Amino acid sequence: MVKPRPKKFLGQNFLTSKTTAVKIVDALDIQAGDIVLEIGPGHGVLTDIILERCADGEINYIVIEKDRTLINALEGKNDAPWFNVICSDIMRFDFASLNVPEKKKIKVIGNIPYNITSDILFLLVRERALIDTAVLTVQREVVDRIIAPPGSRTYGRLSVMMQFYAMTQPVLTIKPGAFYPRPKVNSKVVRLVFKDKICFTLENKERLFEAIVRHAFSSRRKKVINNLKERFDYINVVNVIEDVLHKNGLSLSARAEELSVPVFVELTERCGEIGCTA
Repeated sequence: MVKPRPKKFLGQNFLTSKTTAVKIVDALDIQAGDIVLEIGPGHGVLTDIILERCADGEINYIVIEKDRTLINALEGKNDAPWFNVICSDIMRFDFASLNVPEKKKIKVIGNIPYNITSDILFLLVRERALIDTAVLTVQREVVDRIIAPPGSRTYGRLSVMMQFYAMTQPVLTIKPGAFYPRPKVNSKVVRLVFKDKICFTLENKERLFEAIVRHAFSSRRKKVINNLKERFDYINVVNVIEDVLHKNGLSLSARAEELSVPVFVELTERCGEIGCTA
């Protein structure tokens, strides 16, 4: 049977290297009893390996594919009740519909389209209460941004958000030849282990944290004080920001890329104390 051709408007670059696929699946560390969710399986090179390893049905395996032309082939790979193929856009998918048992979390794997990589990463952050681990193949530059340290050129909003909510680990670099069609850039696999607890002493401050990070990086050339005071028009907010910067050895003219994740957390705590909200 002729496989459907990749669709450019869906950002499809199908992984074809089985050797690479094995390494990606290894990074997910699938164990008996796991719930595995695959995003965008395409022709199913990762799917085949996971099905081979879990032939006895020791896991609950869900694949979500947006391209309807690929669904029949995916469904034909296995008719076991523990393997489910869902035709859906991951950005519109209702994670609650998975009915994950209490005290249980899912493991996510996927070769992510480059054009919606950040959207999917932030989606997984929002759904992190249901997710234990995610192993994702993305553009190499995205992984470089995720793991970037403060002060580096690639450190930004994505770095702060992912490092705050997850432990991040690059797994391997993949050359363009491992895909069809060949992308114009190298890809990289990243492993994200989402944290069970978030280190705020103040309750319900995650939205404020995300707003502070987003606005701090809204104009990278401007001082972080100027970016934040334009968004948070509260009495003493400038004094609070200046105090946090001084306490952490940072100049009052510091840009957002100079602030570490703990500094952003402290900013959130202090701004919350004076009434700032998202």
